[in-house]
Amino acid sequence: MSKFVCGDGDDCPCYTAEKTRPAPVPPKISGPEVVTLKPGEAKYMCTCGQSKTFPFCDGSHRAYNAEHGTSFASNPVKNETEEDKTYYFCSCSHSKNRPFCDGSHKNIREIPAPSA
Repeated sequence: MSKFVCGDGDDCPCYTAEKTRPAPVPPKISGPEVVTLKPGEAKYMCTCGQSKTFPFCDGSHRAYNAEHGTSFASNPVKNETEEDKTYYFCSCSHSKNRPFCDGSHKNIREIPAPSA
């Protein structure tokens, strides 16, 4: 199994201890999810790392919270403008400006697992 590393080293979300946080979805290192929202439209962003539709929420946090006593919740992003607006959502879990992309995916690299 491959590992992913970034400039955060041991603080990288890909290495977070399983007992304190769910293992995140493997990072998508090809870039952000680009979404155009109409006025008043909202997208709900995953904060637990378990969503099958990451970076968007699919409600997986509810089951995880019930099982582990945590309090993850979705994070709504709503277009408050009067025009369509394009958003660049982080899909690698490394952005310092989550849920928005800051280009951190450019610093992630995959390390193949050693062959047996």
